[in-house]
Amino acid sequence: MHSVGQTPPDAKGALDGQQEHWESVYAGKPGMFGESSSEPARKAADAFQAEGAGRILELGCGPGRDTLLLARSGFHVTALDYSQVAINLLMEKARTLGLGHLIALCISNAIGRLSVVQASSLQSSNWQAGCLPHFPPSCITYAEGYSSPFRHDVRDPLPFAESTFDGCYSHMLFCMALITAELECLFSDVWRVLKPGGLCIYTVRHSKDPWYGTGINRGEDICEVGGFVVHFFTWEKVIHLSKGYLVRRVDEFDEGDLPRKLFRVTLRKEADMESGSLAALTEFKRYKGKLNQELPQVMAHVDGLFQASLTPGALSLKEKELIVLGIAVATHCEPCILVHMEKALAAGVTKAEILEACGVAMAMGGGPAMAYVPLVLKFLEDQG
Repeated sequence: MHSVGQTPPDAKGALDGQQEHWESVYAGKPGMFGESSSEPARKAADAFQAEGAGRILELGCGPGRDTLLLARSGFHVTALDYSQVAINLLMEKARTLGLGHLIALCISNAIGRLSVVQASSLQSSNWQAGCLPHFPPSCITYAEGYSSPFRHDVRDPLPFAESTFDGCYSHMLFCMALITAELECLFSDVWRVLKPGGLCIYTVRHSKDPWYGTGINRGEDICEVGGFVVHFFTWEKVIHLSKGYLVRRVDEFDEGDLPRKLFRVTLRKEADMESGSLAALTEFKRYKGKLNQELPQVMAHVDGLFQASLTPGALSLKEKELIVLGIAVATHCEPCILVHMEKALAAGVTKAEILEACGVAMAMGGGPAMAYVPLVLKFLEDQG
């Protein structure tokens, strides 16, 4: 028997087989997710509009129900998926609705040169046959090393230059058949292609989901149920994968009839990674990751204790984060203050609530505790 966190020796083949599985699913049930856009996409569109975003990267677009919503909202969307069938369905919808000029799709030809082209430029006879038509140079950009026609696997580097996009959106792509090391590379690559200050908004199923711990264990909190492989996130995994970002907010919500239990995570790429509170927080996360590698068994228990202690019960997550923050100030733990400032804000704690907690900490810790409250104020100032 293997625990959910361990990796069985036969897991890799099952994870690699998911691309073929999704091709079959979309071919048999092209409307399995419905035609209406998802609630996360509508909230993401509002957030991107508030930021004045223009170019959006969507990872794991599927047949495009959210892609079309983003395009209707006025964004220029570059949509990626590793399912050929899904891309075909999206292109047909985009052309029918007259939105092809706002949607770019990653397409590869037989000699392995990837093109980013407007959906409106494609003739249905070409893309249905899987053939790359001829495009004027003005609507094509190239990247070497890609040979799978009409699709992109996010386990490969993203084929875009640095600071290309104002935002990145993904609904349940990150919780598919990707191990943690692959997710670390993907989040780093998304950071690379985002402009400074850009938002990464994504959803993932989490460990309170009814499917968690059921079906076939594939390791690292990954389970296979009914042929679908799902990587279930914990709060700690969200924070672990946020290196280089500021976690702006993490919300829990339900979706579907099961219902699926999901996190909606909003990250911001900070413009200045070399100074201020974020630099210190990023450095702490980096060495915390190394400590997890050097002492995996010990740190698994330490992280498990934190996860169990901060799980909402009689007290909400917000209330528990305020308690931890107050203790961090009272005990003069600078890394603890930075980590739990980020977590408290992500949980929806307000500035007023944070300052009241600091006031209680000063009442218990006196002048030495007061000396650490400016760190709190600096963090609030840095994150805007």
